Amino acid sequence: GICLGGWLAGRLVALALAEAQAWNGSLWVWEFHVEARARRRGVGAGLMVALEERARAAGLRVIVCETQTTNMPAIRFYRRQGFRLEGVDLSTYSNTDWPDGEIAVFMKKRLDFATPDARQHP
Repeated sequence: GICLGGWLAGRLVALALAEAQAWNGSLWVWEFHVEARARRRGVGAGLMVALEERARAAGLRVIVCETQTTNMPAIRFYRRQGFRLEGVDLSTYSNTDWPDGEIAVFMKKRLDFATPDARQHP
């Protein structure tokens, strides 16, 4: 797996944990956290760039992040980094996620549009 830290003024303020899935050429980001006071200072974006570099070097085709419908700051961050909403799971957290709770959303950033079908849907 991959474990990366983001630093400001010599202090760890961000963390990314990810794991390549060889069977489908994806990099799953299991944990991605940036300390509140370090946000919007480029630390998270830098971690994403580092994850993307490692994914490309490993020949992976997509990076996958999971977050919740209630976490709009994360969704906005992922979108700024080039991710798109590509999946929803109505029962990830409980049997009553829908309609009573948070819903898992899966954000993906495609790294390689090798097939004609994929190029039609950037």
